[in-house]
Amino acid sequence: MLNIFKNKLGNGKAITILFIFTIIIYGTMAFILKDINMKEFINMQITLNKDTFVKIINSWDNNQILEYHNHFYLDFLYLISYSLLMFSVVSRFYIHAKVKTRGTIFLILPFIIAFFDLIENVFHIYFITVNYKMPAYLVMISGICSIQKWVFLFVELYVIAVLFFKLTILQKR
Repeated sequence: MLNIFKNKLGNGKAITILFIFTIIIYGTMAFILKDINMKEFINMQITLNKDTFVKIINSWDNNQILEYHNHFYLDFLYLISYSLLMFSVVSRFYIHAKVKTRGTIFLILPFIIAFFDLIENVFHIYFITVNYKMPAYLVMISGICSIQKWVFLFVELYVIAVLFFKLTILQKR
């Protein structure tokens, strides 16, 4: 099954379409979040502390909270888009390097990243809905999911960079 998706999405056309789609979604979300301090945004995502989460949200005005809430409409689409894009890029490298896909975590990792992102998003929507009267342990779970998402994302991007280097730079020698 994984080979079917790898072969369908591991081509230049699919990667180009997914890249353009992902950039458009990302750009639109950046525009929606234009009034939100990105350092606060990241800190709120990765915090394991309810008081820190509430402090950051309480520092925002109603317009910023609305922007934050509204960005989720696209963020759910974005996590699908970026996971398919990373899967496609890794698939492309695997096809060119003739890597066996059996047991390759790096093809599945983009979807694990998206799953952690999904959990984080659902928690944050819930936190906004209950006016930040959530149990502290849920903020901790949300923060752990977010941190795990970022760790796995950096691992996946590192793998993509290494594969790119191996297949483009070293092949030219």
